[in-house]
Amino acid sequence: MRFEKLFTRPESLRFERQSRRIETVRGVVEVEAPQDWTNARVEAWLDWAASLPGDWPANAPASLSPDKPFDPLLAGGPDRYARRLAAWGYATGLFAQEADAELFAEELWAVIAAGLAAPAAQRAGGERVHPVADDRLPAVADTPVLRLDGVEFRPALEARLAACRAADLASAAAERLAERLDAVRDAVARCGGGTDACADPARNPALARAAW
Repeated sequence: MRFEKLFTRPESLRFERQSRRIETVRGVVEVEAPQDWTNARVEAWLDWAASLPGDWPANAPASLSPDKPFDPLLAGGPDRYARRLAAWGYATGLFAQEADAELFAEELWAVIAAGLAAPAAQRAGGERVHPVADDRLPAVADTPVLRLDGVEFRPALEARLAACRAADLASAAAERLAERLDAVRDAVARCGGGTDACADPARNPALARAAW
């Protein structure tokens, strides 16, 4: 299979990058994204990037290796996806030359970056179609589509919001607990007395305050 440049030509690939701070269920992240994309769209792409598998063929060309830094657009997701797909294509003999695999990866990255293609979410592990085996995926249940005016929409939305808020509260509580434990550790470490006295809140006022 041979490829020629189409989307990676200077006159074809036209979009401006922008650094954004996006609030996700995993916290606030700073990401590079196309300037005209909404935050919701960028967040969806970050979720997609987090789902990407990380297995590369052993004989991947150096130009397609995961050891080479990824383009930072959308947390590196489009580049990782395109490069891995091209690497497996080259490993299985789909491309006649290494240069064809490289150009395929560049073209695929370009159509994703330009918003012309949107690959589906990936399975990071487990039951996936392996490129050099006869694996078959089991049937996957359809994702329900909720209508905004349907009776199922509000309960589903409230459940989603509750899950996100619970995750935020758990994260904040973990950070607060870590701060308090650090204070207890510092109170013991900075104590100038004996080991037993430093570890006793009754004899170490700083430890008593931190524990309280």
